[in-house]
Amino acid sequence: MFLAVIIMKITMNLNKFKYIIPSLIPAIIIFILSHQPNVKIPDIGIGIEDKILHIAAYFIFGLCLVYSITGIKKGINNRTLLTILLLIGASYALSDEIHQYYVPGRESDIADFIADVAGIIISYFFHPSIRKIIRRFEKTNV
Repeated sequence: MFLAVIIMKITMNLNKFKYIIPSLIPAIIIFILSHQPNVKIPDIGIGIEDKILHIAAYFIFGLCLVYSITGIKKGINNRTLLTILLLIGASYALSDEIHQYYVPGRESDIADFIADVAGIIISYFFHPSIRKIIRRFEKTNV
């Protein structure tokens, strides 16, 4: 009986782990890109190209986090989702800026952090549409 309970718990944890993987992918990509020294961003003449890239990267990361959070915690309310999303997303953005401080040729910038958090917040407002897409996808792949 004890062994059956352990196997059931491991299976439940593995089922939840599949929701974490999509968030790990952009997190790893962000880390790798942040570790590159002397990154040159193409200038398209608007002056905030790097902030747009930060918003876009963290928007994608935020969407993946929404998928992870709502997959692990079914029926989560919006306030709790936003709180968890901001805690994880802002913490990762802060750790990313601290990481960049120690990379030669890179710098830590509060404006980058704000752009990162903006991307996370924007992803929250898209989550109802994303949930619909995910539900549709999960129904077709049963």
